[in-house]
Amino acid sequence: MKISCWKCGTKNDVGAALRDEDFTAILTLSGSFGRETALVWAYIELFGVLPLDRNLKKVRLIMGELRALFDAGSFKFQKQEYTISHEGIAEALNTIVHRHWTDRMQNHNYFKKIMIAISERESGVEQKRDEEKLRMKERDLQFGAGQPITDEERQANIIRVGDILKGITG
Repeated sequence: MKISCWKCGTKNDVGAALRDEDFTAILTLSGSFGRETALVWAYIELFGVLPLDRNLKKVRLIMGELRALFDAGSFKFQKQEYTISHEGIAEALNTIVHRHWTDRMQNHNYFKKIMIAISERESGVEQKRDEEKLRMKERDLQFGAGQPITDEERQANIIRVGDILKGITG
């Protein structure tokens, strides 16, 4: 049985395609991206891989690299490692897919540069949140919030404050 590609119109034999390791790997990987599947396919198309039957290995490799990125939640660029959330990866894919391209892409470098900006923005938000938690914790410790003091500690504090005041007034 032959089917036509919806994008380029080439006719392909379904039985032969299903026996191809690259094609079955692509089908398996494609289902693993969930709601980002359409973005992943749009990104892969930027590499000029149509007609698909002539570029199955390249599609499988790109899709495998993207799957590894989603699984790891981090990537390396120029010997520096960056962490990024799934939402950040999807945002970067969306940005790159909606950019006007005159030539096909050769590598992931532009995609990585977009992800770097998103990763740095995400880590900045995370750092601010961590700093705020630390400030709250310091404030609580400074003012003794959440830790009731005993009568003995209260009396000791009163005596200490009295001694300090006597030392100041002479």
